[in-house]
Amino acid sequence: MKVCLITYADYYFRSVLSSFEKSKIDFCRSNNIDFIFESIKVSNEKTSWSKIDLILKHICMYDAVIICDYDSVVIDTNYNIRPLLEKYKGLSDCVCAELANGFTLIGCSIWYNTLNSINVLKRIRQLKIDGDMSFLAEEAVFNEVIKTLPLRIAINNNVNTIYNLHNYDDPFLLHYAGVGNPFKIKQLEQERQYNCR
Repeated sequence: MKVCLITYADYYFRSVLSSFEKSKIDFCRSNNIDFIFESIKVSNEKTSWSKIDLILKHICMYDAVIICDYDSVVIDTNYNIRPLLEKYKGLSDCVCAELANGFTLIGCSIWYNTLNSINVLKRIRQLKIDGDMSFLAEEAVFNEVIKTLPLRIAINNNVNTIYNLHNYDDPFLLHYAGVGNPFKIKQLEQERQYNCR
């Protein structure tokens, strides 16, 4: 299975959290996965919207695309993701995490190259372009779109363990979702590493 991992950031985030990128590169090497970094410019809109265009840009060249927000760090770079990828291949269009209230997270997720995936991503992008839902976060739009378009979603919280929910179920990847400030994220990660010794 041909797979890539995509991450993206502006110069500010990249300069502060370069070790997060290195963890993703090391993870890709150990799993024989292509690593793709996309530089984005700071704009008035949330940078996290960029993931929709980036998945669409690369998905046709791969069997599966792993998207990781830049504020996520791979804790176990030797984690073998191939069994997880194979487990959902053909059964799901994407693999996401989910909050206790059923809200689906796509900040760190896996997208298979399927017609359903592409149609949902295109619909999200179109809603943003039209401005109908552009005032919302991309995940809120995703959660609305999946109510109307078919998408086979597998829930696996190991692909997006959220730091600020204190969910430590043996994650290979830790996402500092909602923290926002890269210096605070760096500090929290340093504290986590110190406490894990």
